[in-house]
This record gives sequence, C-alpha cells and structure tokens, in this order.
Amino acid sequence: MASETDNTAITNDSEISPGTGEGLTARKPLDRMKILSVISLVVVTAIYFLRLDRVVGMMIDDAWYVLLAKALATGQGYTLINSPTQGILPLYPPGFPLLLSLFYRISPDFPGNLWLLKSVSMMAMIFVGILTYRYFLRVRQLPASVALGIAVATTLCPALVFLASSTVMSDCVFMLFFMLTVVVTEKCKEARQTSRAWIYALLSAAMASYTFLVRSIAIALIAAVFFYFLKERLIRSAIIFSIAAALFSGPWMIYTRIHTPTPEQQLEQGGNMVLPYGIQFWQRLAGDPASGEISASGLPRRVFDNTTGILGRDVSRILLTVIFEALRNPYQEAEKLAKEGFVKYGDTIWFSFLLAVFMIIGFISAARERLTFTEIAIPMMIGIIVLWPFETFRYVLPMAQFFVFYFLIGLRSTQSFIRQRITKGRSQVGWGLVHAALIVMIAIHLYGNIGRIIALNDTSSIEKPIWNAKFAEAELLFGRLEQVAKKTDVIVSTNPALVTLFTGHKTVGLSDPELRWETWKRIPVRYMVWLTIYPIPRPTLENLFRTVYISRDGSLFRIIDLGDPQSRPDWKLPAPN
Repeated sequence: MASETDNTAITNDSEISPGTGEGLTARKPLDRMKILSVISLVVVTAIYFLRLDRVVGMMIDDAWYVLLAKALATGQGYTLINSPTQGILPLYPPGFPLLLSLFYRISPDFPGNLWLLKSVSMMAMIFVGILTYRYFLRVRQLPASVALGIAVATTLCPALVFLASSTVMSDCVFMLFFMLTVVVTEKCKEARQTSRAWIYALLSAAMASYTFLVRSIAIALIAAVFFYFLKERLIRSAIIFSIAAALFSGPWMIYTRIHTPTPEQQLEQGGNMVLPYGIQFWQRLAGDPASGEISASGLPRRVFDNTTGILGRDVSRILLTVIFEALRNPYQEAEKLAKEGFVKYGDTIWFSFLLAVFMIIGFISAARERLTFTEIAIPMMIGIIVLWPFETFRYVLPMAQFFVFYFLIGLRSTQSFIRQRITKGRSQVGWGLVHAALIVMIAIHLYGNIGRIIALNDTSSIEKPIWNAKFAEAELLFGRLEQVAKKTDVIVSTNPALVTLFTGHKTVGLSDPELRWETWKRIPVRYMVWLTIYPIPRPTLENLFRTVYISRDGSLFRIIDLGDPQSRPDWKLPAPN
C-alpha cells in the first residue's frame, strides 16, 4: 500500500503552501494525473461507442430485459406480454427492466431505440471507472497512478465492453450499484457515530437493495453490509440498515411469493422466466429441466466444479481476455457444450490457476493489513455463485476491479517477500512491478477492443464477428416468419422474447416439449422457431413437419410449421438431443 506521506503528496496538495518549492513539486504529479485521467476517460468512452452495434437478444436474457422494459413503459405492468395468457409474472427481479423502461419511454421505437437502451450500460461503466479510481485512491490509499490503472484496466475489459455495447444485459448496471454499495458502506464506517452515519446507512441499504433487485445474488451483499457494520461495532447503523433494506427489498420478495406463476402458467410459458429459484437450484443446469436434477449429495461436486471454473477460467478471462480467447474460443466452446448437454462449462487453463494464486495471495495480504467491506462481501457473493448451477463467469465479472486489485497486491506481496529474503529486510518494494503489470493488462485489453472495432467496420461479411453475423441471420429469419405466419399464430421458440420484439407474435419457451405438447395444441402453437447463438442439432421429429426456413450459414436457425393445431396427432415430442 502507499504510505501516508505518498498519499498526502498526491491528494492533499491544497494543504501545501503555494509559495514554496515543495508545493510546486507536489502539483506537478497531480496535474499529470488530471491529464491522464481525462485522457483515460476519453479513450474508454471512445472504445465503448466505437464498439456499439445493433445486436440485441442473442444472449436470450437481454431480449427478456427489453421486453419487460417495454411492458413497463407501455403501462402493461411487470408481466410477460409475450405470453398468450396475460398477467404471468416473471421471476427475474425488476431493477434493470425498470431502469430501461425510463429510457424506453423517451424513445419507444424498437429497435431504433437500441442505442439509447445500450447507453444505460455504457454510462454505468463510465461511472464504475470513476468510482473505482476514487475508491482505490481514498479508501485503499493506493498511489493515484495505480488507482487510475485499475480503473482503466477494469473498464476496458473486453467482456464488459461486449456486454455494454453488444447486448442489453444487466451486468454493467449491477456492477455500478455493487460499487456504489461498497463506497457508501465505507463512508458510513468513516462517519461512525456522527450525525451523518444514519444517512449513509440508509444510502447503503438503498444501494444494496437495488443491487439485489437487479440480480438476486446480491442477497449476499445485503448480508455482508450487516456483518461489516457489526464487525465495526456500528450497532445503530446495522439496525438502521437492516430495517431500511427490509423495507426496500422486502416488498418484491413478498410479491413474488404471492404471485408466483401457477403450475398451469409455468406449463404454458416454459423456461426459466417462470421457474422459481428453489426449483432451478436443484437442476443440473439452472432453467433447463431436461438437464436433470441433483440431490444434496451432489452439491459438493457442484461447488468444486464452479470453484475450479472461477480459478481455472474466469480469472484469466477477466485479467487477460485476449489470451484466454486465443486458447479457448468462447463460441466454439458453447457449440461443443450444447452438443454435450452442458455437463460442464469448459476446460480450465493452467496459467489461469497461476494468476489465481497471486490473486489469493493479494486477498490475504489486503485482509491482513486492513479488513475492509469487500473482504467480507466478495467471499460471501462467491459462496452463492459456486452453489448456483450455471456458468460462473458472468456472476464474478462485476467484481473485476477487485480481481485486478488483489492480483496486483499479490504480485507486490510476492515481490516484497522475495526482496526481504534477499536483502534481510533492508529495502522497500516500490510500485514498479505493479505499474508494469497494469501496462501489460491495459495494452492487451486495448488490442482486443481495437481488433473488434476493426472487424465491426470491415466491409467484408466474411470478416464480421460471429456475434454480428448471427444476428444478421436472425433478422432474415424474422423477415421470413412475417411472410409465412399470421399475426394470430403463436410461436414456440428457444428465444421467445426476441421473436415477440421483432414480430409481435405471442410466444412461449421451447422447453419440456413432451410434457407441453398438448398445451401447445390448446394455446394454440403453429410454428416452432430455433434461434440460438450456437447450432443445435435437429430433433428426429422435425422430419415429420415442414421446414419453412433454415439459415444458410450453418447456425441452423429455422422455422418449423407444425400444421393446424386441431388436426395434429397426439404425438409425444422427444426432447432435443
């Protein structure tokens, strides 16, 4: 950590007499940092806007977010407006769709309003960068150059840029409110027993509760704030926080319990949008009944697999994204996992474990020096993540700034340990190695982002990124669906929200086909649309029906005409392979 003297020179130049030589010396590095900060802000903002594209819904979840925002903006309430039966409550928390709906009201013309909807996540990442810089400078007392480097390395992480510019996912907004919770909670601790403490306790409750309403995993964040206040012996703040958090987040929890979709509604809509978390928790893959279920005896294996995934994949994917993707192509992995039934989430990489070792050393070093809020919150959140039956990467990604921080502190602690053994403790370790690591990390992130920008602007369709090429194929499918289907036809799809957004058709999810075959006849469903970013093999039963459309790029996007629902045989549709 930076010494108190170093930080005084960096942050408190106003206390140094402007008439002395010392004051002039102190201002020069501060002025340089201001210039570097402005340049960094301009570069980061430019990268996000240059990577902005018109793709939406290929993650499937982001199509739901936009559809729910549209429902709120158009006065239809927080319901699944795609479903033939009205009034079905989605079990996604409403925080992110509610925020999107404010912008949807400004410009209700979809997909023309996509740039505005995506600007929510892009601006969230800009504020994440600013908060990250101020937090590591003031709370962690790092040198300004290191704090700025962590902020830039975090915001330029290609995975975060991708989520902000090529999807309408909730991750970036979740990250912002997670960071706001961290900052406000530390402010409350600093205020301690002063009159401002209760205000910060209320703000902490508001930020943590909204984070929970963006993504339910933040239930661990709420608990962490409470335990941190107890650890700091801030009993009054802990009580105020608990009451406020219950008032802020409790109504949604009660509302979902009362309005949980009925078995009939779950059967009609299908998919994880209507499946309670309690059911998803015991599935091998959350939201996929076909994946099967486990018992309590299977939890240790799940925890082991998810922990291995974080250490052996996610750490390298956050710190050195380009190198990770050079070794493990995410699209090819997703295609392979789809064919294997998602029995695991991908192979590990040895150097990711090596990076994770330094990160763990850094976490221990930081905790031994001073146990702050994040040393409580992050382990608690990761504890929830490793228990959940889904790929871990997107859940740990919003903690990227702390992964970077702990990795850097781990490097410095290791360097200090080696130096002390060589010099018998007679020399101090500077920040040179940390600066070098940050430069390498930022350079690699810039390389990845610039490469993506070049590919996006390439006029050759062959060189277009797979993500954008697949979306172009999806648009062709929507055009064909408009030609063959009547507006009254109900569609069953792997991506029901996206089909509704682009065509206006009522849709249901393509899950549990055997169980729901009779329900599809009753609704009635006419067409089946397969629309996933990775190719899914065609089930045998598709040969019994007419294929209206199939994409020519190998993605197997397709439209199947199931015929007149009333005259369809009572066949049992086998689950997709």
